[in-house]
Amino acid sequence: MAVSTSTYTATALGLLLAQLGIDPDRIPAHADERRALWQTSLVGRRALVVLDNARSAQQVRPLLPGAGSCAVVTSRSRLSGLTIRDGARSVPLGELTDAEAAGVLAKAIGGARTTAEPDAVARLGRACGRLPLALRIIAEQLSRHPSATLAGFAADFERAASPGGGTGPHSSLDALAVADDPVCDVRTVFSWSYEQLDAGTARLFRLLSLVPGDVVDTGAAAALADRPAAEVRACLAGLAGLHLLEEDGPGRYRAHDLLREYAAERTAAEDPADARGAAVERLLTWYVHAVDAAVGVLASRWNGLTLPTGTPAAPLPEFDGIPADALAWLDCHCTALVAAVEHTARQGPYPYVWLLADRLRGYFWRSLRVAEWQATANAALAAADAHGDVGARAAAALTAADLHTHTSRPDDAVQLYRRAGRLAREAGRPDLAATVLNNLAGTLWRFGRLVESAACLTEVLELNQRLGRSHGQFSAHLNLAAVCMPIGRTQDAHDHLLKSLALADGRQESARVMINLARTTHAMGRLDEALWYAHRALPAVRESNDTTWQADCHCYLAAIYCDRGEQDLAESEAQAALRFAEATQDPLVQAESLVAGGAVRLHFAHYADAGSFFLRALSVARENGLLHVEAGARTGLAAVAAAAGRTEEAAGHATAALALAQEHGFADRTAEAQLALGRVRFLQRDLAAAEELADCAADAHEAAGLRIGHARSMLLHAQVRAAADAPSAATALAEATALLAGLGCTARE
Repeated sequence: MAVSTSTYTATALGLLLAQLGIDPDRIPAHADERRALWQTSLVGRRALVVLDNARSAQQVRPLLPGAGSCAVVTSRSRLSGLTIRDGARSVPLGELTDAEAAGVLAKAIGGARTTAEPDAVARLGRACGRLPLALRIIAEQLSRHPSATLAGFAADFERAASPGGGTGPHSSLDALAVADDPVCDVRTVFSWSYEQLDAGTARLFRLLSLVPGDVVDTGAAAALADRPAAEVRACLAGLAGLHLLEEDGPGRYRAHDLLREYAAERTAAEDPADARGAAVERLLTWYVHAVDAAVGVLASRWNGLTLPTGTPAAPLPEFDGIPADALAWLDCHCTALVAAVEHTARQGPYPYVWLLADRLRGYFWRSLRVAEWQATANAALAAADAHGDVGARAAAALTAADLHTHTSRPDDAVQLYRRAGRLAREAGRPDLAATVLNNLAGTLWRFGRLVESAACLTEVLELNQRLGRSHGQFSAHLNLAAVCMPIGRTQDAHDHLLKSLALADGRQESARVMINLARTTHAMGRLDEALWYAHRALPAVRESNDTTWQADCHCYLAAIYCDRGEQDLAESEAQAALRFAEATQDPLVQAESLVAGGAVRLHFAHYADAGSFFLRALSVARENGLLHVEAGARTGLAAVAAAAGRTEEAAGHATAALALAQEHGFADRTAEAQLALGRVRFLQRDLAAAEELADCAADAHEAAGLRIGHARSMLLHAQVRAAADAPSAATALAEATALLAGLGCTARE
């Protein structure tokens, strides 16, 4: 027997007694007397009582049968009191699975139709949230149209459910209405839960429909409702208890689209427009400050647009300076934040579009979530051009330029950087102009335009010195070091890094410098010092959770161990570098890690593996216009081919690498390619050419301050002289070998 407990207890007991066959004249008028009669009438019987849609434990208790019988109670609430006082066993029911939803439809309209169109069945299930009632309403509509395809019906339903979808219904709730039986209407079912809410919780439920995206956490909800976080936390838990929300992780909740539509209808009917607008603005303000707090941990001196004055009343997330926690928060909220940008770009208030996009730039630079970055950049550009001031347009152009850099579109990036710089100067923001110029220099460096990059960075350094911006000077010195290395100014690179280290603020910035100091000191032949810098940086690099830094650090460690002849450590570091590089999704980091891995395998005579690594690096480099890496990969392929006796192939790779390096001013790659080509000529017994190339390589390495490369070039020169039976060749060979050993290196020749 079944009864709805939405009726009063006395009425419900009267219905139950009547179903037991009790004469209406014997049924007492008062609820307590009816309960006593109910209990005595069940003595000696075994009954199953189904109590559907219970609102509270108080409603249920008078209706429970005695010993020997049992009850099944369904409710949108947890009814914890029944579990605690009455020994009930709670059986939470989750959302139907796709298969279960398909089963509901199949039972109603026949398995033949659902089996024939599984994709359409899945679409229908998603459209109605896999709610059993909604599925049955859809099934009833389908049963009236046996010739209709499920795909066509799904398309009609989705179209009708979208705003302005045609002449039919304008929401999913309209599409699921049952005109002749309101009890079966989805709105009615939702109202049963909504009407149980207290005023504060009901208001929060309504306002949650204003949140872009389908997930919200406690802090955002507190900002939206303008209420203390503790109160909002209790309200959210109550909504989840009534199945009006679902938990989506600690302190995070989501609502299905149907419930969001119902909440949107209620807020439109019950909350004034200005109150709704104020709630949205509080939420967006909280989002901007929360992202700023997280990005501030990832990049402690981030430079961008000025935030709105004042701090949100709702508590912001706390990260205790731990980058991994800040990154995890951003990863978790990324979808909601991007939804906020896109929604606000359509409906306003527009300043939050470029403010959020500007702050998210610091996250996307790290995470390289390209699709999300593209969405926010496009929204910011459009909104700023249509509604923003000069500063907003500058920041939006900078966001888009950074995106184009990381998606290997350098021409578009450079054009947008130049626009952003011009707009930043017009806006009276020389600090922002310096940031733009710094990022432009990084793009020019990335794509092999080193002379232009160095000129930009020199201007950046001077501008930041005039402005007194220590962080700008820190970045300029750090980036100048990166440019100086490939153009053969190793000592200058080292000096810039020492200046950058003096300006570093905290362990993370110091670690960034030390990673690069490991590289320069290694190139200068100071292997012990290089190893010290790398290991000193490694703990902070690990804490940062920055896969790019980790890949770089392990690359440099692999190269150091390789030159020291420590094969196991070198191979382990090379594998770690590649693992982190793959996680970055950055083609530059991936290609450099492949070259580093190839170099380790080449050094220890694993030629087939080395060739595979260099070929992969070459493919990535050419696909993304990474000229410096391409030259390095070709030099590696030359060495692999030479080791296999394919000297013509080796000469081709080395010649191509040399031409590329000389064309673009890569002094380090020029010296490496000359050395590689000299070895090929030596194998071909062209001793005159080999000696000339060895001399050129030695001079180039020495001029660049690359002592290990210089020593190896001198070794090749001595080997050529020995092969030609030149006087003093043995002495030269011994001296070159001693020079390498003195640097702590092993020879791979």
